[in-house]
Amino acid sequence: FQVYSRYCNNHPHAVRKLDSLQADRSYKLFFEACRLLRQMANLSLGSFLLTPVQKICKYPLQIRELLKHTDPTHFDHEHVLQARVCMSKVAETINERKRRTECVEKIVTWQFKVADWLGDDITVLSSLLIHSGELVKLSKGRAQPRMFFLFDHQLVWCKHEGKDGNRLFYRGRLLTSECHIEKVDDSNKEGVEKASSSTITYSLSLFNSHKSKWYILRASSEQTRNRWYDAFQSEREIIKKDNSGEGTSESEEWKKPATPGCRKRKSTGGVRSITPSSLDKNDSSETPYIRSACIASADRKPAYLVEKRSFHNVPRE
Repeated sequence: FQVYSRYCNNHPHAVRKLDSLQADRSYKLFFEACRLLRQMANLSLGSFLLTPVQKICKYPLQIRELLKHTDPTHFDHEHVLQARVCMSKVAETINERKRRTECVEKIVTWQFKVADWLGDDITVLSSLLIHSGELVKLSKGRAQPRMFFLFDHQLVWCKHEGKDGNRLFYRGRLLTSECHIEKVDDSNKEGVEKASSSTITYSLSLFNSHKSKWYILRASSEQTRNRWYDAFQSEREIIKKDNSGEGTSESEEWKKPATPGCRKRKSTGGVRSITPSSLDKNDSSETPYIRSACIASADRKPAYLVEKRSFHNVPRE
């Protein structure tokens, strides 16, 4: 069923391509002539493209009905039960990959709007924004307000600039696999250079093993600090799940339609403003793909996205 996942993931792009072709009368006539020649049902090509997606919705229902009419003592009962579990997982995986594709598209747009980007595109390693918000980065006694973005596999921080303060300028990033994070005790100054105890209230200490360096990130409240700490733990769990094969790991194919190339877009579009809310991972506009396609019941990062150091340039801090 892996081919179903790829097909459903690419379906919206195929529909958009079909719509653009049908704007040309010659293509529209050609498609209709092919339908008539094959004596096919009086349905549009778009309807035929939707059929495989609808079938994924029907399979779990059909298997559930089959299970209902299979005697528990029948030797096929266990096999039908396993099939129901399998098809439910397929539907969940397709929905998750669709959501991840939408996230990748947002990430590509986000990077396109960040000025002074250095190193590889964000999508080389990441496909999901897990958490974002403003923290104060303490460095050598200086307090530096920064916008932080926690993606799977990396943490990126930017600086607010511009008249209205909503333009973002790249300042640095770290691989999360090289970092250890913990909450800082307000009375504990370990790892804090030239900072008084009052400056590290509600802070997190981030130790980067590659640089052998401490980073102190101060939140505005205990609640905000807890959210960030939980987000880092969640990111590690997501990576662990992907590496174990329980996530949406499969191949690079699912990601290609969503990543036309950040650098290519940047070279033609320039830098624009951005508000962090446009990358909110809880965007209510994202609905499960299978459910929106055919009202059926509804895990993550491709295996090829190995954690490797490929930033090319030393990030600004």
